[in-house]
Amino acid sequence: MLRADPNFWNADEQKANFAQNDSLFEDQYNLFTYLTKRFGSPPVLIDADRLVANPASSLQLYCQATGIVYTDNLLAWESLDAATQPPNFVVPQSYVTEYFQDWFFNAWTSTSFRKKPKKQKSLTQGSFHPSFEEVVAKETVFYDRMMEFVIN
Repeated sequence: MLRADPNFWNADEQKANFAQNDSLFEDQYNLFTYLTKRFGSPPVLIDADRLVANPASSLQLYCQATGIVYTDNLLAWESLDAATQPPNFVVPQSYVTEYFQDWFFNAWTSTSFRKKPKKQKSLTQGSFHPSFEEVVAKETVFYDRMMEFVIN
């Protein structure tokens, strides 16, 4: 699943030491390329924004592409208690940040697909630290390459 989130980093939290080798989409693209070569066809990709905007048709396309039987039961589920982490869920320590904690909380307590409420206004080009903008420019190439394969 691909998701472009311009608010991933809050402009106030950006530091001058942002590593230019930090990867947003290059690692995903490398995995995508590996899987495509390994299995002879690209993996099924869906766009998270399109999924949230139209879950039924997105999931129907996904199920059709993967051979899973579609049912409307895929559109809603029971939430977990906010303090409960699924027992088989392991989170790399590098993901334990406020952004991802909010993401996990929202995922566990959700009951359907929904847009994440915005906490801040959208960031625009020029509002990022220059090293971050360089990384975004580089990473956009990988994101755009994968978006060519999105099924929905």
